[in-house]
Amino acid sequence: MAKLIEKTTVQLVSALEDHLYLLSRTLRDLAEGDAGHMRQLATQLRALICKSSGLPGLLWRMCEELNVDDSVQIRSAEGINIEHPLTQGLQFAFVSTRADGSGPADVPLAPISLKHYIQGHEAFFIDGESISHEHLINRLANETGTAHEADGISRSIAKLNSFSVGDIQAYFAVVNEDAVLTLEVGERIVEKATEQGFLRRRPVARHVSGSKIELTKFSFKPDVPVISLNDAKGTIFFELEVPNLPSSKRLEHGVLFPTFTQGRAIVNTLITRRRKLQVSTTGLPLPYFSFECPLPEPLSNKLMIGISWNEDSVKAYVNGNQVAGPRAAA
Repeated sequence: MAKLIEKTTVQLVSALEDHLYLLSRTLRDLAEGDAGHMRQLATQLRALICKSSGLPGLLWRMCEELNVDDSVQIRSAEGINIEHPLTQGLQFAFVSTRADGSGPADVPLAPISLKHYIQGHEAFFIDGESISHEHLINRLANETGTAHEADGISRSIAKLNSFSVGDIQAYFAVVNEDAVLTLEVGERIVEKATEQGFLRRRPVARHVSGSKIELTKFSFKPDVPVISLNDAKGTIFFELEVPNLPSSKRLEHGVLFPTFTQGRAIVNTLITRRRKLQVSTTGLPLPYFSFECPLPEPLSNKLMIGISWNEDSVKAYVNGNQVAGPRAAA
C-alpha cells in the first residue's frame, strides 16, 4: 500500500470545521423527527471521538496538536454497582447526562475530560454488560451507519433496541447529548486555531437547544432486530427529569412523562395534580401492576424509578426506597 501523504495542521482543522458543520445539521435533522439521521450521527461521531484502525478520533488528535482543554461541565453519575442488592437481576439501567449541565441535584456539576467520559464512562448497563459511550457509538456506526450497513447487529445492540423512552430507543438521547458535547469541544479547537491565524470558512457550529429528543414525535422510526430480555424475572431502572414544580400542594396541571418500554413491558408515569407519583405497567408477569405514592421530599429534579419482578411478584422503588409490592420479612 502506498504511503499516505500527510495533511497539514491547517488542513486537519479545516476538516474538523466541516465535520462540526455536518454534525450540527444532523442534530437539527434528527430533532425534526426522522430517526434515520441517527445513522449519520453515529458515523460522524465515530470519525470524531472513537478510535478506528488504531487511529484516535480527529477531535482528540486536534486537542493534542493545539493543546486544547477538552473538559466539559456535566453531572456525570457513576456506573452501576453490581454488588448492590437492588441490582441483582438488573436487566437495564441508564442515567442520561445533559450537555447543558442539568441533571440530578445530588450529582455535583464538575469538569471532566470529554475523552475520559466517552471512553471510560458507562452509557448503559444491560443484561450484565456495561457499555461505554465509545463502544455504543462504534457499534451503531459499524452495524447501522451510513458508511457501513452490516447484514446483522450485535446482541448488545439488539438488546438495547428493546428499550424505548417516548417514541424512540433509549440510546438516541445518549448519542444526541454526546454529539452536543462534541460540538462544544470542537468549536473550542477551531477558536484556538483562529487565534493562531486559521481563516475560518464556516459559521460557528452550534446546537440550537429545543425539545429533548425523548419528547420528539418521530415520523420515521428504525426497523431493527430486537432481543427481548427474560420476561419471567428481572429488574429495570430508569430516570425521570422532573420540571420545576410550585411548592403549593395542588398543581394546576399534571405532568405526564414519556412512556418507557422494555420488550412487552410498558411503563407509564404521571405526577398528578395532587402531587402524587402514579405509575402503571402492562406486560409484566402480573398482567397489570400499578401504584401511587407521595412525591419524595425534598423533591429534586430527578426521580429514579425501579421495577423488579420474579414470576408473579412485582416490587417498585422510587429513589431507592420500596414503595409497592411485597416486602421482605423483618
